Amino acid sequence: MNTVDIGTARIAYRIFGSGPIKIVIEGSLNSCNAEWWNFCSDLIDLPVLVYDRAGYGNSTKSSLDRTPKNIVYELSELLNKFETEKELIIVGHSQGGLYATLFALVHPEKTKAVILLDPLSLTDGRFKTELNEKEFYSSGVDKTKALKMGKVLTGMRFGFIIRGLLKKAPPFYYEKYDKEAEKYILSALTQKKQYETALLEYENAHKAENLKVFIGKIQKPVLLIRHNDKKMIEEMMYFGNCEKAVAEKIEYLWQSVMRDMLQFSNNAEEISAENSSHYIHLTDRKLVIDKIKGFI
Repeated sequence: MNTVDIGTARIAYRIFGSGPIKIVIEGSLNSCNAEWWNFCSDLIDLPVLVYDRAGYGNSTKSSLDRTPKNIVYELSELLNKFETEKELIIVGHSQGGLYATLFALVHPEKTKAVILLDPLSLTDGRFKTELNEKEFYSSGVDKTKALKMGKVLTGMRFGFIIRGLLKKAPPFYYEKYDKEAEKYILSALTQKKQYETALLEYENAHKAENLKVFIGKIQKPVLLIRHNDKKMIEEMMYFGNCEKAVAEKIEYLWQSVMRDMLQFSNNAEEISAENSSHYIHLTDRKLVIDKIKGFI
């Protein structure tokens, strides 16, 4: 795995393909770049950069707070280290979608298109105000408890205990990886700094003062790819033990919250990934890749 010093951190990255970078992947909360290796292998003819944000995977912690503004700054600094196309396609999954949106707002001259895969929305707080306490807990929206538990277990060097559980959870639940990628992902998810960083990212993405930087409109095309509502309802009932009526209420709100992100563009399109719940890049890979190629 290659690393490069961007001043505030040393960033681990991988570039698929040769020539100027055309595509940048911005991953989800508490993820690492190896989650995307299979996906990026299918884009080998279109050079793509995937990386570990500071504090994740093989990247060191950052000297900057984990605010959306600072994360976008560090992505820009990372891109300055490479030869890139003048305009880039930015693909953001989940919380990475929030960062992809801000990158396009801050750097319109560097943006060709934005693809949002089940993005975290600025109106994520609606879950807390529009659901009752039991429904909110069932929604799985609040990641704090799970991240704190991961931080405690890895801090006590009990990461080996959760390795078996991790192999049955996303991304492994949806995708089969080779040994190298599996080792990388498991290594990332059994490090204390991974959970410390994820907690800080999550907290900072839900503070109103950190979201004031989301100003204006993205002038380039924006594509929102949402998960399939039936798939998500089924998963909430199976994994979250939700009653169907509760799962449907949560899902209706989730779809609405994601659509709120379209406010940042006058040139937006939205589609549903029919085979997918949240991990669209793993379960509807061809759809996402075809849409990326459509912007080239």
